[in-house]
Amino acid sequence: MEPVTLHDRFDYIYLPCKQCRPRKEIRKLLKSCSINTSRVLDITFPTKKVVGILLHSQYIPEASQYFRKAGINILTTFDLLNPNNVIDTRYSTLSLPEKTKLAYELHQNRCIQAMQHWVYKYLGQIAGTFLSKNWITKDDYDSFDYD
Repeated sequence: MEPVTLHDRFDYIYLPCKQCRPRKEIRKLLKSCSINTSRVLDITFPTKKVVGILLHSQYIPEASQYFRKAGINILTTFDLLNPNNVIDTRYSTLSLPEKTKLAYELHQNRCIQAMQHWVYKYLGQIAGTFLSKNWITKDDYDSFDYD
């Protein structure tokens, strides 16, 4: 694997969301904020009242301006791996270390699931970004066909 360069970087930005909405509806809302939705590579819901939008790193400053103009504050301090984001009552009896591990596993699963839907043109770059952030394992990375 070649190292991921700044040109190849992708990242999630996190926005407040009053309720979980269908991705199609989120895309309409993004479009109403002047976001070029063809540049939105993934929409995820990492916890209640938060939506994650995967964008190319070079588009994030422009998208951030559109969100500011629309009065939407990006959640810059949101930590998707924070165990407090594991709010499903099925996991309420887990210890803090168990919730921490589960938060990572849930995000890893979201990343892998998202990777299954991307076109090959971007898959290697996005997977490389995820691997460099330790959001997926080397085995996860190697399990995809990049040709």
